[in-house]
Amino acid sequence: MGALPMRHLALLLAAAVALADDGGIAPPTRWSHARGPASNSGQSRAQPPETFGGIAWTYKAKASVLFPPVVWDGAIFLVDGDAKAAELVALDAETGKPWAKTSVRAPGQPAVASRSAFLLEEGKTLAQIQLDGRTLSRQWSSDVGGGASPPRIVDDEIYVATPRALLSLRAGLSRPAWKVEGAFAGEPAVRDGHVYALRRDGTKLVLSAYARADGKEASSVTLADPAEAGGGGRVVVGNRIVGALLPPEKAQTWAVLARNPGTAELTLSRTEKLLTEPFVGDRLLLSMSADRAWTMFYADEKSPRVPRVAAADRPELFEAPAGAIWLGESCQVYGDWCGDVIGNAVFWHARERPEGAVLRKGLRFHAVPARDALLLLVPADGKSMLALVPEEIG
Repeated sequence: MGALPMRHLALLLAAAVALADDGGIAPPTRWSHARGPASNSGQSRAQPPETFGGIAWTYKAKASVLFPPVVWDGAIFLVDGDAKAAELVALDAETGKPWAKTSVRAPGQPAVASRSAFLLEEGKTLAQIQLDGRTLSRQWSSDVGGGASPPRIVDDEIYVATPRALLSLRAGLSRPAWKVEGAFAGEPAVRDGHVYALRRDGTKLVLSAYARADGKEASSVTLADPAEAGGGGRVVVGNRIVGALLPPEKAQTWAVLARNPGTAELTLSRTEKLLTEPFVGDRLLLSMSADRAWTMFYADEKSPRVPRVAAADRPELFEAPAGAIWLGESCQVYGDWCGDVIGNAVFWHARERPEGAVLRKGLRFHAVPARDALLLLVPADGKSMLALVPEEIG
């Protein structure tokens, strides 16, 4: 009896984890938000290959790919456009051929669930655009107010933070399931039955956890008092560790917190200047610190650690953060594609570059797992998107 084909194995894995999906780790065939799961952790159950066979296809943008693409079981959704006009495009992950496209108005970063893309238009209207066969059609919209965050979706529940409230929505309904009033900032995260969101309480900046069922506050911790004025911010949630990017985002100050998954209890450990978006695992937060060295933060330790792969050993891993890519379960990769395992995080590498792929130092990529082991690389200039396939084995 032969080995199970990779595509069948990936689909079985996706089905196995779908029932247990609560925002923590993305299934192999789904990358539903800009950073994967609704927890923003960047983690995926997809396994990146060690070597590549080549480029499967290339998508040439009409204008620019404005945001990282999102994926749902073989359907890729991306926004192609500029400040004047934009389209939501649905592609076949296997061939790269466009299935459908439709105009969108001043859109934000999309999220996807059950082959529906949800995105903000003109900064205030949350729209649902459904892929049905080879057609994109508008199904529902809701005015959530100006300054809203990109949506986070778990089990068809949609969570949006605005400067006036945190909302729990469901497509097709005219009213929120629940609403928490307050001056919320930046992008929330969802994991293990709770929504984690930043809000301003007078002079304080607070991180709170709210029950997904009814919006009741389960835990709250002050991150800064007085807090610096400005919008933005973001939350990433691991199993026992949380990172919160304090607004204004340009300062790149992150709060590192310990988290009790059973009670959602939060404890502030420290604040750090970080240059890169962190990877968050079970107990580990990994990022490049202000001195341009990779640093690991554990939930139960007071002092950060230096990874066992140091700059002196692999200097190409520690170049300017403009050389980074996202790659599912991996972390961010710097310069040449090379790396090593550090704790439970991975500096992923390919032994050979895909033939014809231009991957040069100093150019940033977003990388997204798509169908099976297919990977999408979107250069930061957004002019094209590459789909890469692993080297054939056996």
